[in-house]
Parts: sequence; structure tokens; C-alpha cells
Amino acid sequence: MYRKILVSLDGSNLSEQVLPYAHVFADAYRAPVELLRITDPDALQAFWPPQPGDQYLEQIAAKYFRSSSVPVTTAAEIGKPAEVIVDHAKDDPSCLIAMATHGLSGPRRWLIGSVASKVIQIAANPLLLVRPIEGADFAAPVRLDTVFVPLDGSGLAEKTLR
Repeated sequence: MYRKILVSLDGSNLSEQVLPYAHVFADAYRAPVELLRITDPDALQAFWPPQPGDQYLEQIAAKYFRSSSVPVTTAAEIGKPAEVIVDHAKDDPSCLIAMATHGLSGPRRWLIGSVASKVIQIAANPLLLVRPIEGADFAAPVRLDTVFVPLDGSGLAEKTLR
């Protein structure tokens, strides 16, 4: 079903909470993973010194996907995060975009993070959104007990059930 898992990370611990879920999907579908970090040149810099994107992503790949047999690639881009995420996935309809609903903006900013909200609005690809929990052990293995699938009665929406 999914031929690629695109994981968007912003360098925060909150954004990394999507990684165990991406690992589950990548292993289940034997889909390669692309870790993507976007730097928005218009955004305020974080208060800590950020790691260079490539170095950060290589560390994440080694830490979370070393036991996986799926290939992992990395990409660091500059631009508007939502637009770059959607552009990376749009040529492959079977690419699953995986991301946390909050990252550097923090969980108190919006119900759904501003980048995630924009991706929801403009992406044609399937999305896996994970709501991170402050202080959670995101290195622990995950199990999907419940999956929420919104349906609107259309045939297109019902394709998600296959």
C-alpha cells in the first residue's frame, strides 16, 4: 500500500515521537523511509544552537532504524515546511507523510500544530499524524490499538479502509 514513508522532523523531541510509528509502518509495508528536516528562513531561530540538518538526521536514522531492514535516506531543505513536505511527497501517491502534530511551536500553541494543519489542507497523500506527549518515552516500542478513520460517506474516503 505505501511504497515510501516520508517523516518530517524539526529537531524537537516532540517531533521525534512520530518515529516509532513510522518504524512500524515501514516494517509492515517494507517501505523505505525518508527523514526530512526543513529550515524555515523566516522563522525565529530556536533558543538552543541547532544541529546541522544532515548530522541530526543521520543520528536519528542510526538510532531509530538500525534494527530495520528498510533503507533510510535523509534530506535537509530550506523553505516553508508545509510546502516542502507536500512537494517531497506529491509525485508518489503511495507515499505516506508521517509527522507529529506539534514540534517547535509547542503543544500549547494550537490544537494541531500550524505546519501539520497546513499539510492536512494541501496534501493529496495519505497522512499519519501523531499527537506527541510532553515527557513521553518515545524510544519505547509502540502498538496501534485504535486507529481513527474519518469517513464522509464518499467512495474515496472508504478507500482508506482497504
